[in-house]
Amino acid sequence: MGYVADREQFGKLFSYWEKEYDIWAPKRFHGGGRFSDTDAVRYTVVKEPDEIEFDEKSAYSWKETVLPPSETLFYYTQTHVEEAQAPAKKRLVFLRSCDLAAVRRMDQIYLKNGDPDYYYERKRDGLAFVMIGCPHTCENGFCVSMGTNASDDYDMSIDLVDGKYRLDFRRDDWDAFFAGVGAEKADVTPARVTENKVQVSVPENLTFEVGKSSMWNQYDKRCINCGRCNFVCPTCTCFTMMRMEMWARDAACRLRAWSTAIPMWPAAQATGRKTGSVCASRHCTKFWILRRDSDTRCASDAADATISVRSIFLFPTLSITWKKA
Repeated sequence: MGYVADREQFGKLFSYWEKEYDIWAPKRFHGGGRFSDTDAVRYTVVKEPDEIEFDEKSAYSWKETVLPPSETLFYYTQTHVEEAQAPAKKRLVFLRSCDLAAVRRMDQIYLKNGDPDYYYERKRDGLAFVMIGCPHTCENGFCVSMGTNASDDYDMSIDLVDGKYRLDFRRDDWDAFFAGVGAEKADVTPARVTENKVQVSVPENLTFEVGKSSMWNQYDKRCINCGRCNFVCPTCTCFTMMRMEMWARDAACRLRAWSTAIPMWPAAQATGRKTGSVCASRHCTKFWILRRDSDTRCASDAADATISVRSIFLFPTLSITWKKA
């Protein structure tokens, strides 16, 4: 069961949301494309329903809502360190079914792959999702092949058809509010893509050994470490490369530390330094301690430093707590 609403009725729901949420949705920026006189569709905070782009898929990722390109984590003074507060409002995100599949991948890495990422977790807890229906496939999409063309894991779905908003609610509080705005009740099913122009076949015997394939050589040579792939891909949790050098105050612990984030190739190739064991994974982040004798080793084996890292796409932040040996 759902509702069919006009612009005014849906606008009342929008106003109701704004009391509790920052509303993020794909928006068209006229003249803001990568080339002259082209538009860009990307995520931003919207204030009106008319700002939402329903027809064209965003060229940038929904991840900006939880992992912004830059973020203040701490404030430092001469006497103490203060953690930056979490956003005051929750976040409501308009996205498509393929993006909802990407949310599950991000949750797997940041919440279930060892200790939860604190900064991701505190934003993720306040997320709500509105799924935009897809009446037709995008140009290069292959969601049907990957089984991501349909999803029921949403708080509300929305389709804009002939100037009317077709809404399917999964939350009782939103349904209860909207029931009083005068919208027409109807059976609503989100539009779903059933066929793509591009079809992909995934081999049944695919393993992580594909990371060692020579097919990546051309990609490795052409990559300029711009970070665009990390930023645009909705499932990518890789980091870009950044070196940060810090010295301990205690002379007994004069070690230099590098944070080396390896986006798509083995550690030795990315760092240019020999390592004790080269990780063969192409989706890997390693942190290395370099002693004065140039002996590089994985930070997980170091007993004299506690390292924590926060990756924000192009701007990883390294925090080191030094301990005497």
